[in-house]
Amino acid sequence: MPKHGMSFGEAIAAIKAGEKVCREGWNGKGMFIYYVPAAKYPASGNTLGTMKGRYPDDLVPYREYIAMKTAQDDVVAWTASQSDVLSDDWQIAEETAVPVPEKKIKYCGFDMGMSPEDPLNQRVDYKITFDDGSETTVAKYLDSTDASPAYMVNMAIGRTLDQFKKILGV
Repeated sequence: MPKHGMSFGEAIAAIKAGEKVCREGWNGKGMFIYYVPAAKYPASGNTLGTMKGRYPDDLVPYREYIAMKTAQDDVVAWTASQSDVLSDDWQIAEETAVPVPEKKIKYCGFDMGMSPEDPLNQRVDYKITFDDGSETTVAKYLDSTDASPAYMVNMAIGRTLDQFKKILGV
């Protein structure tokens, strides 16, 4: 597969093989497109709850699509223009350092008890299982402004440990 001067068809074959591609004339630094295979995401990932309870496993199926990593370092669904389809200036995107992805929380539960130091404070131990199977516990003492632990468990799913701790305020 050529690294430069590819047709759109060759670019599609490249992304389906796991490559990132871009057009020679794209101005944004680090922009490229890539293939996203069909899969499912947890309904709890939508904070509005739009799809919650709609599927038996609460996993929302989505179809394959092409995504673009933008110059602003976020990702959007991408649709080719006529110029994109007819161009022969597609190329394999230059490799950049890729950060190691953090583990995501797959399951979260909690136990509640009283603080040994202050019996008026309730302590919540959030029992966390990550997507790689590893586990940890995060302790939080509740005050009157905290959300219920049951609500916080739902907020944990799909987030990193640091993101969840930030939400908890620990």
